[in-house]
Amino acid sequence: MKYINLLLIKKIFLLLFFLSYSPGINGKNILASYEIMWGPLVLGNIKWEYRITTTEYKFIIELKNSKIASKLYPFYGKHVSEGVVKNGNFVSKKYTQTWKTRKKDRYIEVVLENNKVFSFIIMPKQTRPPFINFYDLIIVTDPIAAALELIINNDKNLKINNDKKIVKNVFDGRRIYDLSLKNKRAQTTYLNEKIVEHSDKYDLDILNYKNIWKDHNKTDLKKVEVLSGMIEEDLIIPLDFIIYNKGLVFKIKYIDHTVLN
Repeated sequence: MKYINLLLIKKIFLLLFFLSYSPGINGKNILASYEIMWGPLVLGNIKWEYRITTTEYKFIIELKNSKIASKLYPFYGKHVSEGVVKNGNFVSKKYTQTWKTRKKDRYIEVVLENNKVFSFIIMPKQTRPPFINFYDLIIVTDPIAAALELIINNDKNLKINNDKKIVKNVFDGRRIYDLSLKNKRAQTTYLNEKIVEHSDKYDLDILNYKNIWKDHNKTDLKKVEVLSGMIEEDLIIPLDFIIYNKGLVFKIKYIDHTVLN
């Protein structure tokens, strides 16, 4: 069980960024709750606060272990992505990541200006030089903003290749990769015995994965299936994430949500 928790936690931060764009909810603050499942076991919980106006956005994602996981591998994570809405697109300005376990306490901060990395902090500090000079990258975004642009599909950074939608140069402080959306299809979904309108399923792939601080570019995470749907008028959010990782399958399951204003 400890091995399963550790494997999940190493990869889960990549997965939490794949949150869908929700058209028509400008001016609302939303708090959605999810459970992280491995078979029948609840390994953790996610709280996702979604703040968006016509000019700016902010997303706060918190990950906490369940009572079962706390006995074997306690953990806490927090991601904050914020930026401006420009011509209908999400332009990343700042991204932070906090990650705590019994043996690790890490903080990452990425500030972007003109779609390039302006400043970078990682604590504890890295003792080796990066294998990639991320300051030289052009048109950089953070993982949450990247997923949003995939759904919007009208950003100049978006590349169409073999029917795939791709966002390039996604930077989370430890890795650089491209994010691809493909195989979007309508899905019949029930929630509380009612059909969910505008329900879609699609695949999110990680491409051209590169480690910043390691001398290899291996990753066990290959694909994430996302199911989204309209749970009330003009409110579309992710409902389920199915995660395929080195022969293991995990699920992030929607529980409920609250409109905060």
